[in-house]
Amino acid sequence: MMKAIVCVIDGDPAVRDSLETLMSLNGHDVVTYATGGAFLNELDPPKIKCVVCEAELPDTTGFAIFEALRERNFEGPFALLVSHDNRTTYDRAQRTGIAHVFTKPLATQQLADFVLGT
Repeated sequence: MMKAIVCVIDGDPAVRDSLETLMSLNGHDVVTYATGGAFLNELDPPKIKCVVCEAELPDTTGFAIFEALRERNFEGPFALLVSHDNRTTYDRAQRTGIAHVFTKPLATQQLADFVLGT
């Protein structure tokens, strides 16, 4: 039986690799995606523990991914990664229902704590 996985969606291969290493070292199965479309094409909500998603992806936004997950009845934890400390983005995340927003460069311990707590 496969453990629940942490899904990381980010257009930057260095970020994907770093987060995969961090989460794997903490005992999680991790699957990474470069685009939102790739993630949504393989989406299997019952297998997902949590999602860590960049706000601005090559083909969509983290907000669109969050909405697509909710439409597919995924109610698990979702973290949005933002490249700039932007009040507008934080406000939109709060209005959308995204409770966890992390600014790059990442505070890796905070993100690890988020995943461990899910």
